[in-house]
Amino acid sequence: PPWLQRGALLRTTDVDLPSEWASYRDFALARAEASQAPLLWVASNDSMLHAFNANDGSPVMSYLPSALMGGLRLASLESTKSITATMDGGPFTADIHLDDRATGVWRTYLFSSLNRGGKAVFALDATNPAALTERNANGVFKWMFSAADDADLGYVLMDPVVHRSSGQPANVVRLNTGHFALMIPNGYGSSNGLAALYFLDVAGRQADGTWGGARLKKLVASETDSDNGMMGATWVDIDNNGTADWVYATDLKGQLWKFDISSSNMAEWKSAYVVGDKNAPLFQARSGADGTGAPLAITTSPVVTFPGMGGAMIGFGTGKSIVAGDFPNSSLTQRFYSIWDRGNYAAASAVGSPNIALGQRALPTHATLLRRKLVRDDDTG
Repeated sequence: PPWLQRGALLRTTDVDLPSEWASYRDFALARAEASQAPLLWVASNDSMLHAFNANDGSPVMSYLPSALMGGLRLASLESTKSITATMDGGPFTADIHLDDRATGVWRTYLFSSLNRGGKAVFALDATNPAALTERNANGVFKWMFSAADDADLGYVLMDPVVHRSSGQPANVVRLNTGHFALMIPNGYGSSNGLAALYFLDVAGRQADGTWGGARLKKLVASETDSDNGMMGATWVDIDNNGTADWVYATDLKGQLWKFDISSSNMAEWKSAYVVGDKNAPLFQARSGADGTGAPLAITTSPVVTFPGMGGAMIGFGTGKSIVAGDFPNSSLTQRFYSIWDRGNYAAASAVGSPNIALGQRALPTHATLLRRKLVRDDDTG
């Protein structure tokens, strides 16, 4: 989908940010006083991402990701036997803080995946629309992360959704490490078939040109997985300080994962539930009346709300329509789930262990859910 870039986005005040950081208020006011024309960002099947002046429709710039260079030749052909996805991603912009000065600096970055067009995500500096010129190309392009950097990256089907807390696209997170990051589920079709969640520092690669160290953190759901992929992720701020503490993520095998990223030390980030030495999902959606049939793939990010009785309510629907043959599929009945994460679960119960400590709860299963049936009233009278 297109994305409209206009003004400051982040819902915060300087009081809520580290005292040594540059003022976000000053950054936001400067943007407003500059009276910059809003930009409309649109991905196109000509392999390019285009920016237009949203007031008058005039073109501002076009960006061709290096991974899609071959798509230009296909686009030049008068006819093709089939449609080939190229620049298929959903672009979005966000205000982020960079530690490149004593007090840092605020910038507005554009992020996008290639979606079905390729296994890569990239970042452009869109702070100043007047600077989006060919002459300044080296300053506009910031970085790209692709399957060449990590084989677990697949096709990232990422569309922007505004986070209810930050006011910015939900894939942009402020971490407890003191940095902003782009949170990316690895998508489908990766070389290893794992389900993984990436946190890419918005500053990009290290000085040596590689992703690593504090610039990249990858959480793998299961090291022994196959034919899987993380498809959606939503972060929550438990202590209301503006940073991400938990992440709920969904995969192609119908599993809902909960990751604890509340520590300032990335080495301590982990799955919230572990059975023995293996990560355990909070819940798995399966077909069948008793919930023991084939897994029901989840391809969207969960929605998280906080009910008055405490805990978190995680809602998500199942279903997969990515490649030919996925839809329609009459052999499976898809479902919508709302899982109440009340905490204090005994992960060992996920494999049938009776050893649940006093005060602990068994992880939710299909049998413990309260079923609801949606009935459409055909009475038009």
